[in-house]
Amino acid sequence: MLNICIAAHPPLRSGAAVSTLFAFHVKKYLKLPVRQFAFGAPRIGDQSFADSYKRVMYPNSFRVTHRADVVPHVPGASLGFIHEGRQIYCGDAEGVKCTELDGEDDGGAVHISVQDHGVYMGVNFFDFLAIGDQTGCKAPPPVAAPAAVSSSSSQSSSSSA
Repeated sequence: MLNICIAAHPPLRSGAAVSTLFAFHVKKYLKLPVRQFAFGAPRIGDQSFADSYKRVMYPNSFRVTHRADVVPHVPGASLGFIHEGRQIYCGDAEGVKCTELDGEDDGGAVHISVQDHGVYMGVNFFDFLAIGDQTGCKAPPPVAAPAAVSSSSSQSSSSSA
């Protein structure tokens, strides 16, 4: 049996939003079983979309949010946007201690944070980007080149042959 799992969270991109729409399309129109995990997703539709999404995707869609992550707060609910799917809220600094909350519940956050958008499941995604004074794409330490074979050892082995 085919099982499709879609997960996305490229920080400061539209990956989580696009993965949500893609999962909805795969399930609704292609009738394939799919589970979806969106980390730090923005609001992408209105109440009608959220209701349709729930009918199609429940219980196999999870919107994971971390503390005061700024992205799940946009676009504003005052503009008619609302979250879809089940919310898994991670309230600790590392984004690993999580609980399920109602759709628009922000876990009591009183501020918003760009830094919280970069940390999910103990991984700081900003380590892989160059943003402002962030270091970005940390290069691995250089690998030492193998020691060169000296010409005297190669000559002695060829002369003994």
